[in-house]
Amino acid sequence: MVLVIERVKKARLESEQQRCEIGEGLVVFLGIEKNDKSVLAEKVADKIMNIKMFENKERRIKLSLKDINGSLILIPNFSLAAEVSGNRLSFDRAMSAALAREIYEAVVRAIKQYIACCSGHFGSFMNIEVEHSGPLNVILRI
Repeated sequence: MVLVIERVKKARLESEQQRCEIGEGLVVFLGIEKNDKSVLAEKVADKIMNIKMFENKERRIKLSLKDINGSLILIPNFSLAAEVSGNRLSFDRAMSAALAREIYEAVVRAIKQYIACCSGHFGSFMNIEVEHSGPLNVILRI
């Protein structure tokens, strides 16, 4: 799995199926690749909740989403599995939609054990507005 984790002051997600807004927290884009397994859902949720991306009183990055009681938007993003070949994108590494949906939903369930989160609707076009904090963005492979 490929994650892009962004620290935000606030964010909003809109699609035909839903609309949600968060305050301080994380926006996480999740790309699912062919060899990924749903058993990784707990590991992904744990990493999102515990990665240190927020500043303490001394302005050191030592606090997690859990520490600050922050908010979360999780967005399925198959294009994170893309490779660039010349000037074209190849999605050969991306998992099929049906299997990726199952894994995405497993990750959502795992995260909801920690926190109420806004999760993007799999396979839908979404408009996402983000006010970054920093910016602080991390690319993570699990």
